Amino acid sequence: MRFITLILIFIVTIHNNYSKQISSPDSNLTLTIKLSDSDKLIYNLIREWKIVVKDSKLGIDLFDEPDLLSGFKINTIVTSNYFEGWSPLWGEVDKKNNNYFRT
Repeated sequence: MRFITLILIFIVTIHNNYSKQISSPDSNLTLTIKLSDSDKLIYNLIREWKIVVKDSKLGIDLFDEPDLLSGFKINTIVTSNYFEGWSPLWGEVDKKNNNYFRT
């Protein structure tokens, strides 16, 4: 589910002929999503400078409904930083931090 949420966030942030990247906190994983010349979403995944998933089309082919494979258009880009502290019910630490950048 997290992967689908990440993909949906990227769909909102991509410009024509523009790629958007997000990396894991340790920078070992990098996901790139871009919009092709034919308005199709394409993604790839790199782990430690090695290609794990080559350029692949991203979309949904629906039965008896219009496809979600092409015709994408970007209207706006939203970016934000998120920081939240929370207390676990048990464990060795009293407070944990949830800090990330969202596009």
